[in-house]
Amino acid sequence: MYRLIGSSLFLGLLFFSIASANGADMVGLITDMETGQPIPFASVQVEGMSLGCAADSNGHFQLRHVPAGKHTLIVSAVGHETATLVESVTAEGVSNLHVQLQHGRRSSLDQCEVVIMKLTARGSLGQDSDPGL
Repeated sequence: MYRLIGSSLFLGLLFFSIASANGADMVGLITDMETGQPIPFASVQVEGMSLGCAADSNGHFQLRHVPAGKHTLIVSAVGHETATLVESVTAEGVSNLHVQLQHGRRSSLDQCEVVIMKLTARGSLGQDSDPGL
Protein backbone atom coordinates (compact mmCIF):
# COMPACT_ATOMS: atom_id res chain seq x y z
CA MET A 1 0.00 0.00 0.00
CA TYR A 2 2.77 2.46 0.95
CA ARG A 3 4.61 1.46 -2.16
CA LEU A 4 1.55 2.33 -4.32
CA ILE A 5 1.13 5.72 -2.62
CA GLY A 6 4.85 6.46 -2.98
CA SER A 7 4.79 5.52 -6.66
CA SER A 8 1.71 7.65 -7.29
CA LEU A 9 3.26 10.61 -5.51
CA PHE A 10 6.50 10.20 -7.49
CA LEU A 11 4.63 10.02 -10.81
CA GLY A 12 2.54 13.07 -9.90
CA LEU A 13 5.63 15.11 -9.05
CA LEU A 14 7.36 13.90 -12.23
CA PHE A 15 4.38 14.91 -14.36
CA PHE A 16 4.21 18.32 -12.68
CA SER A 17 7.92 18.97 -13.20
CA ILE A 18 7.71 17.95 -16.88
CA ALA A 19 4.67 20.19 -17.43
CA SER A 20 6.45 23.10 -15.73
CA ALA A 21 9.61 22.55 -17.74
CA ASN A 22 7.68 22.77 -21.01
CA GLY A 23 6.29 26.18 -20.09
CA ALA A 24 3.03 27.78 -21.11
CA ASP A 25 1.69 29.16 -24.37
CA MET A 26 1.17 32.81 -25.22
CA VAL A 27 -1.42 33.44 -27.90
CA GLY A 28 -2.77 36.67 -29.25
CA LEU A 29 -3.82 39.03 -31.98
CA ILE A 30 -1.82 41.89 -33.49
CA THR A 31 -3.84 44.79 -34.90
CA ASP A 32 -3.29 48.27 -36.30
CA MET A 33 -3.99 50.88 -33.61
CA GLU A 34 -5.70 53.29 -36.02
CA THR A 35 -7.77 50.96 -38.17
CA GLY A 36 -8.25 47.96 -35.87
CA GLN A 37 -7.36 45.69 -38.81
CA PRO A 38 -5.19 42.61 -38.16
CA ILE A 39 -1.53 42.93 -39.10
CA PRO A 40 -0.47 39.80 -40.99
CA PHE A 41 2.96 38.22 -40.54
CA ALA A 42 4.13 40.47 -37.71
CA SER A 43 7.13 39.21 -35.74
CA VAL A 44 6.89 38.35 -32.03
CA GLN A 45 10.15 37.76 -30.16
CA VAL A 46 10.91 37.04 -26.49
CA GLU A 47 13.80 39.31 -25.54
CA GLY A 48 16.96 37.49 -24.51
CA MET A 49 15.75 34.11 -25.75
CA SER A 50 15.77 32.28 -29.04
CA LEU A 51 12.02 32.06 -28.84
CA GLY A 52 9.73 33.80 -31.30
CA CYS A 53 7.16 33.37 -34.04
CA ALA A 54 5.39 35.14 -36.86
CA ALA A 55 1.71 35.99 -36.88
CA ASP A 56 -0.45 34.29 -39.48
CA SER A 57 -2.29 36.05 -42.30
CA ASN A 58 -5.05 37.08 -39.83
CA GLY A 59 -2.67 38.59 -37.26
CA HIS A 60 -2.90 35.68 -34.81
CA PHE A 61 0.25 34.36 -33.15
CA GLN A 62 1.17 31.55 -30.78
CA LEU A 63 4.37 31.29 -28.75
CA ARG A 64 4.72 27.78 -27.39
CA HIS A 65 6.60 26.57 -24.31
CA VAL A 66 7.38 29.96 -22.80
CA PRO A 67 9.04 29.44 -19.41
CA ALA A 68 7.19 30.76 -16.37
CA GLY A 69 8.24 34.25 -15.27
CA LYS A 70 8.29 37.83 -16.51
CA HIS A 71 9.26 38.27 -20.16
CA THR A 72 9.69 41.22 -22.49
CA LEU A 73 8.03 40.73 -25.86
CA ILE A 74 9.17 42.64 -28.92
CA VAL A 75 6.48 42.91 -31.60
CA SER A 76 7.32 44.39 -35.00
CA ALA A 77 5.85 44.63 -38.49
CA VAL A 78 6.77 46.37 -41.71
CA GLY A 79 5.30 49.88 -41.81
CA HIS A 80 4.62 49.95 -38.06
CA GLU A 81 6.56 51.03 -35.00
CA THR A 82 8.02 48.27 -32.84
CA ALA A 83 6.18 47.64 -29.57
CA THR A 84 7.78 46.32 -26.39
CA LEU A 85 5.64 44.88 -23.61
CA VAL A 86 6.29 42.98 -20.39
CA GLU A 87 4.10 39.97 -19.66
CA SER A 88 4.04 37.47 -16.81
CA VAL A 89 3.69 33.81 -17.70
CA THR A 90 2.46 31.18 -15.29
CA ALA A 91 2.94 27.44 -15.76
CA GLU A 92 -0.77 26.77 -15.28
CA GLY A 93 -2.36 28.35 -18.30
CA VAL A 94 -2.35 30.19 -21.58
CA SER A 95 -1.74 33.95 -21.77
CA ASN A 96 -4.06 35.76 -24.20
CA LEU A 97 -2.74 39.05 -25.58
CA HIS A 98 -4.00 41.79 -27.87
CA VAL A 99 -1.15 43.89 -29.24
CA GLN A 100 -1.79 47.13 -31.14
CA LEU A 101 0.92 48.65 -33.32
CA GLN A 102 1.09 52.27 -34.50
CA HIS A 103 1.88 53.19 -38.07
CA GLY A 104 5.57 53.97 -38.37
CA ARG A 105 7.07 57.26 -39.31
CA ARG A 106 8.23 57.69 -42.86
CA SER A 107 11.41 55.76 -43.28
CA SER A 108 14.38 56.85 -45.32
CA LEU A 109 13.26 54.35 -47.98
CA ASP A 110 10.09 56.37 -48.53
CA GLN A 111 12.24 59.34 -49.52
CA CYS A 112 14.53 57.51 -51.95
CA GLU A 113 14.67 58.46 -55.58
CA VAL A 114 14.83 55.56 -58.00
CA VAL A 115 16.85 56.05 -61.17
CA ILE A 116 16.46 53.56 -64.00
CA MET A 117 19.08 53.56 -66.71
CA LYS A 118 19.10 51.68 -69.95
CA LEU A 119 22.51 50.73 -71.23
CA THR A 120 22.96 49.85 -74.86
CA ALA A 121 26.03 48.49 -76.56
CA ARG A 122 27.06 49.19 -80.11
CA GLY A 123 28.74 46.60 -82.22
CA SER A 124 28.39 42.86 -82.07
CA LEU A 125 29.27 40.56 -79.25
CA GLY A 126 32.62 38.83 -79.41
CA GLN A 127 34.42 41.74 -81.14
CA ASP A 128 36.39 44.34 -79.29
CA SER A 129 35.74 47.80 -80.61
CA ASP A 130 38.83 49.00 -78.75
CA PRO A 131 41.86 46.77 -79.26
CA GLY A 132 43.46 48.32 -76.18
CA LEU A 133 41.03 46.50 -73.83
